[in-house]
Amino acid sequence: MEQRPLFAGHVFLESENTEQLLAEQKGFGTPGTRLFSILPQEERFLRLLCGEDHHLGFSRGYIREGRTYVVEGPLRGMEAWIRKIDRHKRLARVKVPEMEILGVKETARECRELHKEICAGLEIVSKD
Repeated sequence: MEQRPLFAGHVFLESENTEQLLAEQKGFGTPGTRLFSILPQEERFLRLLCGEDHHLGFSRGYIREGRTYVVEGPLRGMEAWIRKIDRHKRLARVKVPEMEILGVKETARECRELHKEICAGLEIVSKD
């Protein structure tokens, strides 16, 4: 198993007190570091995909009549987002929904370019 960051170069902070987090962000990171809030729909997508433990787990499925069915794992129910499957490497390229990952339009365009797709572990156990 190989593990790597899903959104390399980005740090996601979670807080119940957003105002305090924003106040304490002064001096955070290096010059030019910016802190943004993600949108509620972005948070829902990330939690659906990565769960409460913030880890994108492995999925299993099968292909029948040219259609992919995921029976377990985080990609279950997200089959429509799968763009390509590499059965040898057990990977799926998953399209990231059109959303502003960083929550700000001018940086969202750049972020979408970097993250149009993500890699997720997917084992296809049978194909007809």
